[in-house]
Amino acid sequence: MRILIAAAIMAVMVYAPDAYAGGEEDLLLYSEITITVQSGGVEYEWEYKNPDRFEVEEGTSVKKGERAREEVTHLVTALSLSESPSAEDVVDVLKKEGWTDLESLRIVALDRDRCLFSWGWKRD
Repeated sequence: MRILIAAAIMAVMVYAPDAYAGGEEDLLLYSEITITVQSGGVEYEWEYKNPDRFEVEEGTSVKKGERAREEVTHLVTALSLSESPSAEDVVDVLKKEGWTDLESLRIVALDRDRCLFSWGWKRD
């Protein structure tokens, strides 16, 4: 049985090596994740849909592909959502990342077990 499990893990690592590069380990926890930030009157959105759909929106501008992948991976890793932070903790991390004029935040994440998680915050 152990040999079978080890073989299965090796097969996943061989056939999906990109999933283990950089900080993408955090993304493996999710089937989908959408992070929406309103700042300075502009809406920003980072989206990930397993296995390889990445999209970043800034107002009406849309990025896809490798650049979007890098941005989504960086943000999800920085937020450490796997540690179940409070919405205020997430806002603190975003402020440290340079988002000083936050107006609102919404995160919706669907994990691999199809459990839905969400965070929301709005400046008073």
